[in-house]
This record gives sequence, C-alpha cells and structure tokens, in this order.
Amino acid sequence: MGNFTETTEPQTILICADCLILEANGELPEDRPDLLADIDTHTGDLQVTLGRMRTEDVVSDIHTEDTGCPWRVSEETWDPDLWGLCTCEDWDDSGFSWSSCEECGSHLGGDRYYATVWVPVPLEEMNR
Repeated sequence: MGNFTETTEPQTILICADCLILEANGELPEDRPDLLADIDTHTGDLQVTLGRMRTEDVVSDIHTEDTGCPWRVSEETWDPDLWGLCTCEDWDDSGFSWSSCEECGSHLGGDRYYATVWVPVPLEEMNR
C-alpha cells in the first residue's frame, strides 16, 4: 500500500463553452490558442470533471415537486432508478452569464456549464 497523505474534495465551478469542449472532447478552439495556458493560470494541475456533484443542496434546489421532476418521489426522497427521466432545467448549465469562467478566467459573456474541480485536502485536515 502507498503512503496516502491527501485526498480530494469536490468544488463546483462554472466554465465557459471553450473549456467545456476541451474537457469533453480534448479539442482546442481555433480562436483560443492560449486556452491551456489560461487554464494553467487559473486551475493549475487540479483535476476538472464535467458536471457537478449531486449533493442534497443541489438536488433540493432544482428537483422539486413543483417542477414535476420524476426523479423526486417525495419531499425527502429521490429514486436513483428514475434519474434518467429527469428533464429539469439548469442541471447541466447555468445559462448566460457575464461572470468569468472559473477554469480559464475568460471574461467573455456566454453560457456557463457546471464542472467539478477536485481540490487536494491533507488527510490531517480531514480528521479534525
């Protein structure tokens, strides 16, 4: 066994369409040749994955009985077998925003998409 000194903790970020395409397909947009350098400046070597964690806060804000979400069975219960039937808006993207992309720092307005950055946390901090 290795000597594990840290773990990672997920943190939700909002990314631009260019970062979304790069993360999903590994393709650099022709008009953003410095995208990798911009990402390195903002998130460095941190691992970024698409989507966001299904935490209870996120679920209760979006998947409500009012929206008729088939995934939400009751006020406190979600059926994981029905997840694929969910069509609630704002699950994958947060819509148009003028806020900076949290992966590359772009200030251009546009749609923002949820991603998760995995932040290292020393194990001794986890046990406090």
